[in-house]
Order: sequence, then structure tokens, then C-alpha cells
Amino acid sequence: MKMGYNDGGGRGNALLALPLLLISAPYLIGIALLLPISLHEQGGWGFGNYVAVFGRADYLGAIMNTFWVSLLVALFSMPIGLAAGLFIAGTRSHRSLLMALILLPWMVSVVVRSYGWTVLLSNRGILNTMLAAAGIAPVRLMFEVPGVVIGLVHVFSPFVVLSVMAGAMHQDPALKEASYALGARPVRTFFQVTLPLVTPHLLTSTALVFLLSCGAVVTPRLLGGTRARMIGQQIYQNVFEQFDLVKASVLSVMLLGLTLLIVLLVGALRHLSARRTSVEPLAAAQAEPAR
Repeated sequence: MKMGYNDGGGRGNALLALPLLLISAPYLIGIALLLPISLHEQGGWGFGNYVAVFGRADYLGAIMNTFWVSLLVALFSMPIGLAAGLFIAGTRSHRSLLMALILLPWMVSVVVRSYGWTVLLSNRGILNTMLAAAGIAPVRLMFEVPGVVIGLVHVFSPFVVLSVMAGAMHQDPALKEASYALGARPVRTFFQVTLPLVTPHLLTSTALVFLLSCGAVVTPRLLGGTRARMIGQQIYQNVFEQFDLVKASVLSVMLLGLTLLIVLLVGALRHLSARRTSVEPLAAAQAEPAR
């Protein structure tokens, strides 16, 4: 009986893994094709295509803009997601309404959302009109890095909010109660109990925002134009406008390498955070005398 149950469970797990295989197979095949295309040269194989990419100022500018914009989007999304996620997790009466407000922008096309930001951020948009009425000089946000950062934070920050909220809702309330009972103040409890417990969720979601920002196309294309060009825009142009699959493959492989590097870094940080959380969850509460 036991052997039959185990065999059935193994077959069941294999069936459950089939959808994952169907989803990942085209992706893995595409990646396997990108590398030889990027290394193909006239008369053989080599890294000449990569050297050519790094020798062009416009490609280097797109690479630097991609890293800089994605880093800013991740840094701005982190505190926004942390504060909003903890607030929603601590609210019981209106939690469903707040979650609906967070998810509402995802129900609208990214093109519509980006065009909405053009209405707000353009030189004659609502924001600059209000500044002019107040006697303040207009601010140039459209077709610049700040406009792209604002648009991408609006698109991707809900990932951080939902991840932090899920982590906070699964915390044991007895930890905070024990911290308060041992005399820790709310601020110390937050930094030594609540924050370490949600840090793995915060790191993972922030890394996801960084990676999604690296590959973004629509929002940077509409809000950044050519002055804030990113790798996603350049790949789109290489494929659909210039029909240059080789350079598009080179940029895609570089973006994939950056993705793998970020994933490994976040995995190491999560492991370190999990070890610290398991060792000293109430260190501050025990260190501060009861009042």
C-alpha cells in the first residue's frame, strides 16, 4: 500500500510539473538560440559582435540608462512598497478596498497608463500648468530619466506592496506582543522584529522590479523617447525596425547575464537575512529594559 501511494504521488507530481515545462520550454529554447546567434560572425565564431556593441556610444548610453533607471525604480519602489504593504497588512476593516486600489492600475493597459502620465508630465501637462499658475518655472520630466522612473514606479511598485503585505500577514503576532512585553519601543520593534521578517519578501520583490524595469519597452518608449533610451527599446528597434537580429541577440544575452547576476545576489542576501532572522528575532526587545 505504501509503495503504491508513493508511486502515485510521483506520477501526480510529474503531471503537475508538465504545465511548468510547457511554459519554460519555449523560453529555454529561445535562450539557447540567442547565444550562437550573438557569437556568429562572418567566417566563424567569436566575440566581435560584443566588441562592436561596446564600441558604440548609443549602445553604451542605453546600457547605462537601463542600469541607472532600473536602480532608481527599485530604490523608490522599496520604501513605497514597504510602507504600503505593512499598512495594508495591519488594516483589517478596509483591507479588501486597499488591495483593490493597488491592483486597479494593472487592470488598465500599460499603454493607457503611460499616456496618462504624458498628460500629467508633459511640458504643457497638468503638473507644469499648476506650477506656472503658482509662479514656479516648469519642470522638464517628459523624455527624460525622471519621467521614465515615475512611470515605471507606478507600473511595478505594486509587486513590492503585495509581496511585503503577504510576508507581514504571515508573521506570528506573538512576536510583536512579546517585544512590547519585554519593553521594546515601537520603532525598535519595527527595526529588530518586523523589518527582518519581511526583508526576504522585500528583497525578492525589489529585485523583481529591477529586472522588470531592465526589460521594459512601452513605458520608456512613450515617456523617455530617445533621450532616455534603454536596452528594451534598443532591442525592439534592432528587431522590428533595423532587422538586426545579431545585435539584438547580443543585447539580450547581456540582459540575461545581468538577470542571472541579480538573482544570485538576491539569493545570497535572502539566505543571509534568513539566518539573521532565525538567530536573533527579539534581540532588541531583550536588550531594552522593561519600563
